[in-house]
Parts: sequence; C-alpha cells; structure tokens
Amino acid sequence: MTIPSIDEVRTATRERYEIDGLYAQGGMGAVFVGRHRELRSKVAVKVLPRDVTQAPERLARFKREAALAANLSHPHIVPVFEFQVTADMAYLVMPFVEGKTLAEYVSESGPFDYNALRTVLREVGSALRFAHAKGVVHRDVKPSNILREEESGRWMLTDFGVARGPHSAGGTLTYDGAVVGTPAYMAPEQAAGSPDIDARADLYGLAAAAFEALTGLLPDIMRDADAAERALAKERPELPPALIRALTSPLALDRTRRPASAQEWLDSLESAERPRATAAVRRVPMWVAALPFVLGVAAGWLSGRGSPAPAEVATVVILPFAVPTEMAGLNLPTALPRAFEAQLQWVPDYRVVNADRVGEAIATRFPNGADLDSLVRFVMARYQATEVVWGSAVLNPSGDLTLNVQVRSGTPQRVIDSQQIAGAPDSLGALVSALVSNLFAQRVAAERAGWSEAIPRGLDAFHAYYQAESSFRRAAYADAIMHLDEVISHDSAFAPAYFKRMLAEILRTQPTRATAAVHSALHAARAYRERLDPTSAAVLEAYDILLTDGDLDEAHERFQEIAQSHPLAVNAWFLLGYLQFNFAALIDIPRTRSREAFERAYGIDPRFAAAIAQLAQIAILDRREDAARRYIREYLRIDSVSVWAELARMGDSLLYGGPNPAFAVRGSFEQRPAAALEIIGLAAGELTNPPQARVIAQDAVDALWQKAATRRDRQVAFRMLLATQLGGGRQASAESLLAEARLRDVPAGELDRWRLLGAVTGVAQLSGDSDLSGLARQLAAQDDAEALWLAARWFRGREAGVHAAVRRRLNNQRDVTPHAQSLAIDLEALDDLASGDTAAALQRWTTALDRYSIEEVPFGLTGSLWPLRLEMARVARSAGEYEVVRRVTTGFMQMAGFIDQVAWAEVLPLRVAALRAANATSQAEATRAALSEVLRFANGRGAMVRDSVRGSNQ
Repeated sequence: MTIPSIDEVRTATRERYEIDGLYAQGGMGAVFVGRHRELRSKVAVKVLPRDVTQAPERLARFKREAALAANLSHPHIVPVFEFQVTADMAYLVMPFVEGKTLAEYVSESGPFDYNALRTVLREVGSALRFAHAKGVVHRDVKPSNILREEESGRWMLTDFGVARGPHSAGGTLTYDGAVVGTPAYMAPEQAAGSPDIDARADLYGLAAAAFEALTGLLPDIMRDADAAERALAKERPELPPALIRALTSPLALDRTRRPASAQEWLDSLESAERPRATAAVRRVPMWVAALPFVLGVAAGWLSGRGSPAPAEVATVVILPFAVPTEMAGLNLPTALPRAFEAQLQWVPDYRVVNADRVGEAIATRFPNGADLDSLVRFVMARYQATEVVWGSAVLNPSGDLTLNVQVRSGTPQRVIDSQQIAGAPDSLGALVSALVSNLFAQRVAAERAGWSEAIPRGLDAFHAYYQAESSFRRAAYADAIMHLDEVISHDSAFAPAYFKRMLAEILRTQPTRATAAVHSALHAARAYRERLDPTSAAVLEAYDILLTDGDLDEAHERFQEIAQSHPLAVNAWFLLGYLQFNFAALIDIPRTRSREAFERAYGIDPRFAAAIAQLAQIAILDRREDAARRYIREYLRIDSVSVWAELARMGDSLLYGGPNPAFAVRGSFEQRPAAALEIIGLAAGELTNPPQARVIAQDAVDALWQKAATRRDRQVAFRMLLATQLGGGRQASAESLLAEARLRDVPAGELDRWRLLGAVTGVAQLSGDSDLSGLARQLAAQDDAEALWLAARWFRGREAGVHAAVRRRLNNQRDVTPHAQSLAIDLEALDDLASGDTAAALQRWTTALDRYSIEEVPFGLTGSLWPLRLEMARVARSAGEYEVVRRVTTGFMQMAGFIDQVAWAEVLPLRVAALRAANATSQAEATRAALSEVLRFANGRGAMVRDSVRGSNQ
C-alpha cells in the first residue's frame, strides 16, 4: 500500500485548499490537515491508498460510496464536503473537528463512568440510526473514529467516506485480500469476509467500543455476548445486571441474537437504566429555577400557524380518512389529517383542532367504529366545530393516488363542498395543497391568505417532516433536526424546514454551551424568508432583531404585536412568553408576567412540551402546587428520556417526595449526567431562591467540578464554582480554586480573564503573584471584544498609548456583535466620567444596556453586561440618582446572567440604600435579608459586608 506524498496532495488540491501537513496515517489511508482558500475553514483531507485508483472496480465503488457519505447530514456525523478522483489519487474532504477521540479520552483519563458513556452511546447511536435508515453501513465503528468536538461538546462519528451503501457489492476499498474494519471491533461475519454486512455489524463495533470505554479492556472477539457480560460485571460490579446485559447484547457472535437496529438497542439501554435514583425535597423549586436558562430565547414549534385576527374564527375538525389500501412507508390514515391540519393553518379565519387529538377522542368514543353522520355530530358537539373535513384515499392500479374530500357543516348536516384529485403518491403534498386551496382558501379574501406551500415535495420529505414535528413536540430536538435535515435533502427550497430547524437548534442548546449553530441556523432560515407565510416571516424578523441586533425591548414589542395580530400563532405566543420569562430582569418586568403567553401557546397546542415545562415553572413560582404537579406529569407523558425529563422527575420528587430530602438529592449527584448538574447548578445564581435550593445547587456545582473529565467540562465547572464562591463572598476559597484549576488543566485563558476581570471591576483580587500587565498584554493581542475590553480597562490611566491602540481595535469590532458595541460604549462612558460629566456617562451606559449578545447572556463572563450595570449603579449612587440605582440593580435580583452574582456583595447594599431613599422599606429589608443569607459563610471582605448588612436595620 502506498500513499501520495504531501507535495502530490498539495498539487491535487491547490485550487481550493492549502495543505499544512500530515495529520495521521493508517491502513485505510492518510489524513492531511489544511484550510479552504476562500472560507479559511479548517479541513481534513483523507487520501486513500493508490491501490484504489489503480483498480477500476474499486474506484467505481469509491465514487458511489463517497457520494453516499456526502449526503449524510446529521449533527453527530462528520460530513464529507466533497470527494475527487484524479489519475493517481482519490481523496475526501471533511471539516477538521477540534477535539479528542474516545480512544484518547480512555487512554488519558481511564475508564468512563456509565453516565458519561450514556451520552456517547445516545449521540453516536443516533448517527448510526440515521445512516442505517439511508441504507449506509459504516463498517469501522471504533473509539478512534468517535470524536468529541471541543467547542460544542457533542460526540461525532467520522470516517464515513469508505462506508458501504445500500447497493454495494461485496469487496473492499483496501488492498487485495484485506477486510474493511479494525479486528478488535469487527463483527465475526465481517471478519470472515461475508458479502452481506448489515447494520448489526456497526452495533457490534459500538458495543465493543463501549466495553473498552467502561473497562479499559477489549472484549474477546472469539467469545460470545455471555462471556462479555460476565467480564463487564467483574470489572464494573456497580452496574445493574440488566444494564450490563443490554450493553453487551450486540456482541453476540450470531447476529440474529443482536438488537435489530440502533434504536432497538438504545431503547433497551434506556429501559435497563430504570429505576433511577430519585431525590426528594419538599417545596424547593430547584429544577424549575434552573430550567429557564436555555441559550437565547428559545422558540416554539409551528404546529399552529398564525393568521390575522378575524372578527369571527371558524373551527374546523378533520376526521380520520378512509384508506382501504396500505402504502408502504407511510401511515396515510394519520398522515392525511395532519397534512390537512398543516395546510389549513395557512388559511385566515380558521382555527384547526389538532388532528391527533380528534383521532384519539373518536377511538375512545367509538371503539367499534361509527357511521359518518355519527362522527360528524360527535365532533360538532365536542369541539363546537363549524365545519368538518372527511375524505378517502385510494391507490389505483395505475399507481396513482386518488383523494376524495368533502366539507360538511351545520345542523342539519349539509355538504358545503367536495373535491376529487389524483396524482402520483410522491406528489401528496401538492395534492393536499391544491385541495385545501379549492375547498377553503377561495372562500376568503385572497389578499389575506399569505399563501405559500406548507408541505415539502416528495413522499420521503413529507414523511420526515411529520416525524420532525413529532420529535419536536416531545422535546427530542436532536431527532427533529435529523428529520428536518432529511426534509431539506429532499426539498432544498422548502422554507419552513429551515425555520423549524433554527427553532430546534435554539431549544436543544445547553445554557453553558453557546455555539455558532444557532447563528448558522438563523442565517439559513433568513435565506428563505420570502417563501414563508407572513406570520412566520414576522416571527423570523423579530427573532433576527433579538439575536443579531440584541435589542430586547424592540424584540419584545414585535412579539407582542405578532401575538396580538395573529392569535393562533403558537410560536409567537411561546416566544413572547420565553422572552418575558428569561429576560425579565433586563426588560424590567416581573417574570410571572409570561404566564398568559405560555397559557395561550398551551391552549393552541396542548402537546407542546416546552410550553408545558414553562407553565410548571411559573406555577411553582406562584405557589400553585396542584397546577405545577399537573404540568410536570403532562410533560413527562410527552418526554420521558431527555435531560429535561430527568430534571422534571427530580422536580416532582422535590415538590412531593418524602423525608430527608437534602441527603437524597446530594446522594444522587454522582449518578447524574453532567448536563443535568449544570442546569441544577444554575439555580445558585438566583438570589431569590430559597436558601435550601441554593445549597443543593451549590452541591451540584461541586459535584460537577469533581467529575469533570474533559478540558471543556472543567472550564464550565470552574466558571460556575468560582462565580458561586465569589457570590458568597468566599474570597479565600476562590483563591484556592484558582490554584487547583492550574493543576487540573483548566484553560489558561479562562484563568487569565477572571484575574483581570476581578481587578478592572473591583469585585475581587484574584491576581495572586501574577503580572496583571502581562496578562493584559496577552489579551490585547487577541481578537475578541471581551479580551480587548479587559485590556483597555486595565491600561486606562496606566499606559495611554497601549490603551488607545486597544480601543481602536475594539472600535473596529463595534458592528460585529451587540456585545462589542456595548463594551466600546462603556469606555466612552468612563471618558465622560473622567471629564466630570456624570450625566453624559449615565446616558452612555443606558445606551450600552439597550443591546445584548443574547446567546452570551446566560453564561458568558460579561454577556449580561453586569460590569456596566455595576459601574452605573456606583456612579448613580454617588450622584444621588436613586431611581437609576434601583432600576439598574433589578437584574441582580432576578437573574439575568449566572456570573452576575460576583457583584452581589457590592451592588445589593447600593440597592438597599436606593430603596430606603424611596421609602420602599419592605423591599429594602427583603434585599438586605437575602444578601445576609447569601454571605452567611463569607470570609475576608465579604464577611465585613455581611456584618455591616446584618447590623444595618435602619
């Protein structure tokens, strides 16, 4: 086997890529690292052995299978951008994933605990499920082909470029006589050279990788699953026997004894994990205090299309269709009502009752069936319907599909209209669209319809579209994205898929894991804005204002206008509520004001999981425990497997569980996944939480720090732990944590920013023996706005030349993000203050606080602009502007960002003084008491503040 040299690779790829060097080499070829010449994105170029190009049959097979790999678009698959074949070279181009492989993690840190491995199996398993549905078998699943992307934290399966497609013949792409795969992870039939390798071989490889990750050992490939089960039980005796059996089941030598699919295996693992440890704390809304801080302002699902507010709204019910002929791959009795429901949402003056709920109600009321007249009378009475849709579908001998549809209304019943249409099954979306247009749209003013196609073209896309909707409603956002990617692959111009994909990206992002995925999804949706209906386009525009401009007040007004003008637009109501709940502190409203918006969204779509979760939180804040419990149980009926479901179960136990709750909660943290601990820990940033809830949240943060296995996990845990220590006034603990963080390899940049941040804001002295000027110079050489702002603040009044140069670079970034603009304005406000113009300084800070980089608010170091709010409060207090102090400190009471708490010891006494000046005695006392409780274990300067606050009762 020979591999082309780096010079040959550079020559072959020079028009599009710059090759930097060889990254790795193995039996299946070599990987070179480089960059796209125009986009400057980092890429990996995999070059196959020369044997491939010298054998026509293998070369043809490579082309077929590389084309298949290039069409696998899934969040947990490293995609193939392109592939090329020249006279003596075949290569594939993929994005270069920054991160480590599963093999490297095991080698460096030892065996995984099961909670960490569960994430790997779920994410890689979803990638295999997607590929297998496309008929693609990977054939080389192993730890070195499983990558963890450092930025996003997601696990990804790579090296699909030599996978076998659904029509591949036997043979390999490697040298003569070789077998594709790695022996230690290769299924027996694959090692034997069987020509009919299927998805079960990939499950074998993933199970072998899981065995190694848990034990540090490789399973004996000559022994059966029973032997692997005994070996795993010996190495990991703490795992339940049922779980061990499920983990090793794909290692059966006889593939008929293995799970039949990736989904079946994942389901068996999920089942074996129960019962899970529960925690019980009476009346402590810990999980609900944390849940709201999903990145950005998450969005709803467009299951209820908006329409202009009519004087009278007709209610239409869609009955189950009569379908005497089955169609492979599609459940027409269910799909057709859903299709009509989706299309009818586009027609003004109509409210459409959820088709699934109608079907369930009919099945309950008429278990043995009923005639059409009885069904119509039933739904007319139950839903106060004004019109009913019923129809039949017949697959003709010619292969065409004929749809007969009628609309009935009134008492006595009468047929308003009926239509028949026929066409190819793969044009089902167009057929339904035409029927709805003829039966309904023509009866309303055309200029009010905002009409556009609501169903993607093609039967596969149509089916995937409704699978995506189902996944989203039950909060399975990664699955929804997978299905929407499939829709887009079939119908690349279908605008709603891009819009809905953006919403799914927003909702699935962890608060501590801000990524570029949301911005990327917004950009894709924006490109198809003109193809959206008017309501969706308006929502997209409002969200664009929120995410791109960072204008919370303007976005709030827009969502209010959309929701009022389009009362059936569930997405607009949900977005309005989410904005009001999560950013209440920054738009100065009470958080519970969001209740009405969520109730409206829930009323339109009672199976909308995200809306139900929000209502549960608000019910607990309002101390409506019966309502809270009802909403929690409703949520769990829809979503029982996600991390949010795990938190919901914990919330139910916390509210209604048994005795000794704190002990039970803390005892369960070692078994909780890191994502759940992060979300629980966020409750430590909410000042108004009960003390017991804050203690539990702090314990979750401590547990997260202890179990953090990767550099990124350690960075997140360190940031949370340091913020809570500073928030509690524990300066000595913070200094010790910094020293420990250096030993645990927390990224140096994170430590440097904290040291300089504490110094320039005056909230903490974390420098130790570090040279702060040296740190500032390092940050001044970086390109992001936060680093430049920290450096500029430090050099202000110290080195005028350096300060001016750094400010020029920051000013060049003002148009890049709202965050950069606000930080630049902060420096201008300090200029005004230095010149003695306090009023101008306060006005500049007010302007700066009009814009936020939304995705950075929940967890960014300065994303919530707390240093600006702190400085503004200081200056306003000195100027006697007590109303300004009250307004600007509100965000520290109702959490805007998790890091805000580092300023509590200074900003809350300022708020107490302002409230007393306004004779708001009860609010002042509540703030004083909350601060005293938070600083109960403070030391150093924090202890002095605590003692001062406790002694101040007047």
